[in-house]
Amino acid sequence: MGLIPLVLSDAPSFPLCMAIILGLLSATLIVLLVVSELCLQLRSEQLGGTGD
Repeated sequence: MGLIPLVLSDAPSFPLCMAIILGLLSATLIVLLVVSELCLQLRSEQLGGTGD
């Protein structure tokens, strides 16, 4: 949230701000997807499922 004002202004650090923001967003989405998929797989294995 703190980098949004820098992105909206004409600062020379615009590329760096965009790289940080997009890196944080992509890392967050990847972690959410991977962790939820691992939890689903582990839960199905504990319940005796086939892992589908």
